[in-house]
Amino acid sequence: MIQINQINKGANMNQYLIYNNKNEYENYKKEFSNLSDARHWIINHLDLSNEWNIKPIKKVHHTEYKKNYKKYILSTVETGLNDEPLKTDDEKIKYIFDRFYSEYGFMINRVGKYKAMSEWLSGLALDIEYYNYKIVKLAKDMGSLDTDSTYKAEQKIINNYFDFMANIILGFEPKEVK
Repeated sequence: MIQINQINKGANMNQYLIYNNKNEYENYKKEFSNLSDARHWIINHLDLSNEWNIKPIKKVHHTEYKKNYKKYILSTVETGLNDEPLKTDDEKIKYIFDRFYSEYGFMINRVGKYKAMSEWLSGLALDIEYYNYKIVKLAKDMGSLDTDSTYKAEQKIINNYFDFMANIILGFEPKEVK
């Protein structure tokens, strides 16, 4: 089994960490032009009965990690208001914005949509990470923070987390919603 923590389709060579969940000492640092090449290397060179993970070592371009965050956020939404399963991304996006406008829409005129979304998220409206160490791990897994980041960089990620997530969510707001 191969678990992919990041999608990167760049022309430049990127360094990836390939590691095994069953044996923490079995890991490889290799350069590939993209994630697909890293996956093929695993298939051709490693024992597939092990659980392999692929993680970028360095921060990736913002257009790539924003896609990762969108996928992550939507993966946290499983059911709607009446516990009906939400299967498509469009259903999940509609659910997020319907809830946001219903529960926190009144704050938009007071503080603006961006700040209102950030405050709504900080109240744990969605089931996204909220523990500091998990926020840092998420940023590394998504590719928005280097795996060898400094304490100062990690604190910046933690301090701006809900604002950042608000920005990501507002970036995929459908045009027809309010």
